[in-house]
Amino acid sequence: MTKPKNPQRRRAFFLLGGLAAFAGLTRIVPRWLDKLDSQFDFTELDAPQGFRALERGDVSTVVDPFVGLGGAEDDIPDVSIADLETALFYGRTGSDRVQIAYFSDLYCPYCRVLSSQIIELAQSDAIDVSWQDRPIFGPASILAAKGQIAAGRQGAYEDFHAALSATPIQVTRPFLVQLAGRLDLDVAQFQSDFDSGDVLQNLGRARALADQFGFVGTPAMVVGRTVVEGRISPTNLEQLIELERAAL
Repeated sequence: MTKPKNPQRRRAFFLLGGLAAFAGLTRIVPRWLDKLDSQFDFTELDAPQGFRALERGDVSTVVDPFVGLGGAEDDIPDVSIADLETALFYGRTGSDRVQIAYFSDLYCPYCRVLSSQIIELAQSDAIDVSWQDRPIFGPASILAAKGQIAAGRQGAYEDFHAALSATPIQVTRPFLVQLAGRLDLDVAQFQSDFDSGDVLQNLGRARALADQFGFVGTPAMVVGRTVVEGRISPTNLEQLIELERAAL
């Protein structure tokens, strides 16, 4: 004898199926909508000449309130830029790769998401990334930036940055030195570079570049000839890179 079907079980089955379908759509639809946004609106910049702007999403603009009052940023020198593209792209102009200058702060919430994508893209042969540290969240940001630059002198910028991004605490000098050791860096060299005038010059140069492009916060990027300030979706960034590659 056939048992009658349980209507409650059927309703539960369809409810679970509907929830699963909705969960899948919430992952698929945003990226699908991004793909529709392939026609960008560019604005040619009067200065710097030869660049165009693409406005995207939110930007972090918190600045150290103690700047000018003996704060950590007072140690960063003012730097004049003689050759914009050399400073921006570390002298890699003329390459067959798309050049990206990426301005970020470790404590910028939007940067953490974008940085992981930049690191992933940097593993390919399609782009070169010039990491431009723009610490705007005070002394801890500056310590982190100096640590990243010092690690970069040993070819470990991205590894160091990724490790810091996974750290939920505000960093200190001893923590950065400890991290350098955990990443098998030459700790003595790391500390020497950390305290060097070259690292401060690097920070001053990034600040001067940000000022030339009028960046008020982070994240910000120069992708080839396109200036982007604020959040940009992964799909749109990949589309922009392809547009810049076609223009090489």
